[in-house]
Amino acid sequence: METPITISRHNHPMIPSSGFAFRCYWCKTGGYIKNGYHCPECDIWFHKDCGNSKLSFQINHTSHPEHLLSRRPLANWLRYWCNVCKRRIDDDWAYDCSICQDFSLHVSCAREAPPLTIKHPQAHDHPLVFFPVSRNSEHLCKVCKEKVIGKVAYRCFKCRVVIHVECANSLEVNHPCHTKHSLKLLTSGAPNYTDDTCLLCSLKLEGVLYHCSICNFSVCLGCANVPPPLDVKHLKTHEHKLTLMARQMSFNCNACGMQGDRSPYLCLQCHFMVHQSCIGLPRIINISYHNHRISHTRQLSFGDWVCRVCLQNVNRFYGAYSCSVCINYIVHSQCATRNDVWDGKELEGIPEETKDVRPFKEVADNLINHFSHDKHYLKLNKDGTTLSGNIRCEACMLLVYSDPVYSCETCGFVLHVICANLPLKKQHMFHNKPFTLHFGDIDSPKAFPCSACGEFFNGFRYESDHVVLDVKCILISELFSHENHEHPLHYNKKYIGKCDACHGSVNSGAFSCKSCEYNLDFHCASLPKIVKHSWDQHPFSLSCKQSASGKYWCDICEEEMDPNKWLYTCNDCEVTLHVKCALGDLSRLKPGRIIELREERFVVISNNHSSRPTCSACGLRCKAPFILKAWGSDMFVCSQECFPVYAQIMRAAQLFRAAASF
Repeated sequence: METPITISRHNHPMIPSSGFAFRCYWCKTGGYIKNGYHCPECDIWFHKDCGNSKLSFQINHTSHPEHLLSRRPLANWLRYWCNVCKRRIDDDWAYDCSICQDFSLHVSCAREAPPLTIKHPQAHDHPLVFFPVSRNSEHLCKVCKEKVIGKVAYRCFKCRVVIHVECANSLEVNHPCHTKHSLKLLTSGAPNYTDDTCLLCSLKLEGVLYHCSICNFSVCLGCANVPPPLDVKHLKTHEHKLTLMARQMSFNCNACGMQGDRSPYLCLQCHFMVHQSCIGLPRIINISYHNHRISHTRQLSFGDWVCRVCLQNVNRFYGAYSCSVCINYIVHSQCATRNDVWDGKELEGIPEETKDVRPFKEVADNLINHFSHDKHYLKLNKDGTTLSGNIRCEACMLLVYSDPVYSCETCGFVLHVICANLPLKKQHMFHNKPFTLHFGDIDSPKAFPCSACGEFFNGFRYESDHVVLDVKCILISELFSHENHEHPLHYNKKYIGKCDACHGSVNSGAFSCKSCEYNLDFHCASLPKIVKHSWDQHPFSLSCKQSASGKYWCDICEEEMDPNKWLYTCNDCEVTLHVKCALGDLSRLKPGRIIELREERFVVISNNHSSRPTCSACGLRCKAPFILKAWGSDMFVCSQECFPVYAQIMRAAQLFRAAASF
């Protein structure tokens, strides 16, 4: 690995590298960056010139000849717009005019000032003059017929035509990837005999493109302006120089094993072919589906391998990612580097974190000091049934049955053993960055909606960026078995359809069966297997079995049940309950706690009395075992669905009181 260096443009160490990047972080130009710099921590690239260039503090610019422009840092809470390209300035620095105050430029636009006049343009018969176009105008470019709203352009004052800067000298170009003939600009899409796809980058061609009608060679504007290099030497990908074969051809990429249909880079000496996008694949990465680092290998050992992300077969003769700790863990190269799976950080040369992720310290045999309750020690109790009352785990908020637990003999704080062992940091397939464990503050009224199942909870939580998961959802792995289905289920992030347990709609991924058309959403996958209810002295078990008669009646709501949906049943009394009647959607909130939802305070109470209160939102008797009682009043909310209605009622009441006071 190259030795890291420091550059003036970025705070982290940079690795001298080459590769196809979305764009240079400094000048915003996309394409292949040769002999540039890469920051593995931020996954950003710089051209070598951009990383090393020294910018003047003040400059003259053709777009604003009246005053000098000064370079200064931008306040990140303000919005700036470049007066040349009319795009938003998202960089840390820009040039602006201290006199006009509303004139700013990207650093890249300031460095590459267009000439004030083009005397002999290709696209027009008369000289063209540099002409900043206002945001409110709607000129059409004479060449490409596209609008030039909010862009810089050239104008012929004799003919009154307007032409984009990039179109002024581009009716015909000589392209290094097609030297036999020049490419002509087409403005109305690709001809019918083409496949409407750029031969170099596979981008769908729409509107403006360059084309050779003799050879049927078509490229997009991006590949015309910034062509890919004809040859690449990238030792991380291959030991020899790779040459671009700019043509349509079917091939299997040696780096990822997937098929391609155009313009690979190849090594004639080794018969090695690779997609452009697979040049420079990271060697060592973390992915959300696995807790260990995985590394890229050019060929797998003998065996039948299956990708643990998509569950499709992996051809062992091509490149893939493997785990050195879990010897059977294999992932396709393209699955491992998907944006929703990988956080974009290359870890080669970066030491693995040695920080202890264990949440507790062992004080003595069967005695621990847990980070969530460090004021007292927790003692192991191998049988939770010995604890008196309806005791709930402070992490997952589920009742303690016969499971082993850790408990505090001083204040009654209880954790399931499995919850006490939750690591402080954890990877999870729901988000591409690691999650950090936070414990619920008993004195805090804050309740969180789980990003996976949608239920509010106030126990332990895992957070990563804007994503929050409760304990029940974080414990579901990407491949797991459920008692109510005979085959293993795997997480399918792209699934949109129906959950086979509750028949609810799913639009953000589900757990799918590879063997049959069976799908389970996060909510149903995380349902507790056993629950207690005041309706019966025995525990209820989660079931999907149908009775001989094919009919069920819920003993709480007394309505007929759909035999194709999951339910809770008592095997001793043959009592059956709807899942929603048995649990409601507030079961992950601890009874007795005060919570705050949208600035409204409630007390979570058990609905176990013979006379059930009436919901202030829907007007029905509350059936769920746990409901919300408004703080300081006798108003009740029976479900999450009713809360928005309750909030509207309270706002209307406030407006009425305010109007009555005048």
